[in-house]
Amino acid sequence: MAQSPTPVLFIEANSDISEVLDQIAKHKADELILSFPHQALALQNHINVTLLNTYATKLGKKITIASTDPVARKLVELANIPLHALPKHHHADVITAPEPSPIEEEESEATESEPEEEPADTEVEQEFYWKPDNPTPPAQRPNYGGNPRAGFKMKTITPTSSQQDWEDDEDQSPVPRKYPTQLYLPKFEIPKLSFKLTRQHKVGMAIIGAGLVILGTVSFFILPKADVVIEVQSEAFQKQFTISLVDETDVQAVGPSIIPGRFIEVTREHVATFKASGQENKGDKASGQINVVNRTEGIQGILANTRFTTESGLVFRIKNEVLVPPARGSTPGRAVVEAEAESGGVQYNVTSPLTLTIPNLSDGLKPLLYGEVVGSFTGGTDNIVGVVSNEDIDAAKQEAAKNVFVSAETELAKQATRNEQFNPAFIQNDVIDAVPSVTPGAEQEDFEIRVQSRSWTIVIPKDAFQEALSNAASFEVDPDKQVTDRTLSEATIEPVESSFINHQINLVVGLTGRVGPRLEVDEIRNQLMRQDIPTAEGIIKSL
Repeated sequence: MAQSPTPVLFIEANSDISEVLDQIAKHKADELILSFPHQALALQNHINVTLLNTYATKLGKKITIASTDPVARKLVELANIPLHALPKHHHADVITAPEPSPIEEEESEATESEPEEEPADTEVEQEFYWKPDNPTPPAQRPNYGGNPRAGFKMKTITPTSSQQDWEDDEDQSPVPRKYPTQLYLPKFEIPKLSFKLTRQHKVGMAIIGAGLVILGTVSFFILPKADVVIEVQSEAFQKQFTISLVDETDVQAVGPSIIPGRFIEVTREHVATFKASGQENKGDKASGQINVVNRTEGIQGILANTRFTTESGLVFRIKNEVLVPPARGSTPGRAVVEAEAESGGVQYNVTSPLTLTIPNLSDGLKPLLYGEVVGSFTGGTDNIVGVVSNEDIDAAKQEAAKNVFVSAETELAKQATRNEQFNPAFIQNDVIDAVPSVTPGAEQEDFEIRVQSRSWTIVIPKDAFQEALSNAASFEVDPDKQVTDRTLSEATIEPVESSFINHQINLVVGLTGRVGPRLEVDEIRNQLMRQDIPTAEGIIKSL
């Protein structure tokens, strides 16, 4: 049976190493031939080739590299990756060195006089100086900072004749490839700029500075100026209206009371440990006898497990049901029954005389049907353990969520840019889930609460809120009136409703202040500038 050929993966020239590794991982074959085009991006450095070999070995795949690029083949060989043989009579692209410079010819002659055999498959560094086809006359050549030999330093790689990828005809020998390995940069010297102030310069500058100070002082006191204070009649004003912060991506939200902004969000999960405040005595329960007294005229039947309580709150339960005979004249009926304390503890080791009441009876029947301790109850011991209560769990949820929200505020503030207004009062905190590690009544000293929360808000451009507030307030008054700036600055703002789905926060704005006639301050200022006092008074009175 013929053996199936090794599958070949053709790699694109611009594929990076991560894409190549992904193709190797997805292929099912254990042996692959990777065909790379000339100057493939993934084989241009030693790190990529080493990573390729390491990853293939980790996946248990045997890879062979096929490439005509001599540089890539050299890197592959250094990484100990098998190379696919090139077709016979195929030569890798060779960059032929241009004509050597006169200096290089001298070095070449010296080298030919003393020939030395180079070891097989070695790297030989030599200096190569580029010479153009049309050389520039010496007088017009750049100096390159005084370095007459500025150019490229080339490296020659001479492969062994035994490698199949360098096979050639019998009458030909491999042509070494030269490529730049080091660039000699010209040296430039920047002249240092220096200047020195003479004594005359310093004196002149001092005189000019003093003159400017004197001129400014004289202008301040001599030039005419005036402070104009305009007092207008105003009236009390009080109003409430809504302003909404919405996500800027919501194109349907428009209007004078709409402020578009950027939606930001932080989700967190926090686990906190809390102490249980409840206690339960798990000690031994005291036991004894109760004498049930019946002062009624009828027989009284009492069920098993009926509670009898002391005045201090201790609870005892009878073990069996009992029938108590009626009273005979002034002599009450009596019946003795075994009883046990409701919980452990030495406080249940009580002795007679001690009266016990039945809490479920009516107030009129309690004095006629009750119990008395016979002898004493014994056997009660203390063993107090912590117990988690419902109150403990509710308080822990609130405290854990509070801690999460404090840290979330800091993260939200970091997301706001310099040109955005971040107001902590607009943050919306939602508890997605709060799961305690125990159930109420669990006998544990400590317990945990795992809280998943979401904090979000809308950050708006700076000064956008003040502008929206002024625009919204203008719709609440007559067209010829305006709300005073002080009223706007003292506005109360409170979030009242939010929607995480719609990314919207509704704010109630309360204005309590004064409203007066509408004045265009900038226009009045322009009218009064450069006017004499009588003219300015006439302009103000005309208002």
